[in-house]
Amino acid sequence: MAAPAEGPPAPDAEIGPVDLAARVDEALHVQAAAFGLSQDEIDVRRHIVLRHLEHPRARALGATAPDGRLLGFVYGLPNDRTQWWSTVVEPYLRATGTDGWLDDSFVITELHVLPGHQQRGIGRTLITTITDAVDHPRS
Repeated sequence: MAAPAEGPPAPDAEIGPVDLAARVDEALHVQAAAFGLSQDEIDVRRHIVLRHLEHPRARALGATAPDGRLLGFVYGLPNDRTQWWSTVVEPYLRATGTDGWLDDSFVITELHVLPGHQQRGIGRTLITTITDAVDHPRS
């Protein structure tokens, strides 16, 4: 396996805010390419992504090519212990006495980069840029 890319993302990617709700189908194409999702899986995820993005503090960044194509994206929102992910991880965190990590945290919900653009630092730049910008002590 190749070592992760260091430094700035590939010069063919610009990282910045993206209206992910408006580009949800393009984002799901990126996710499907990265994970090999079926159309049924994409359809289910579409509703989930749009529901998450209704949160007033949801944030999304995209990596776009010079022609505007979406090469990758990340999005997240403040954690809520009633959200699915928290209910999955809370028992494990509680067992180690660290379930407080779920409080006042920002959760990265999805992070995907087209396979042909991976290993260029795009994913790393997306995740560090979004987590550096939130006002939560944990992400």
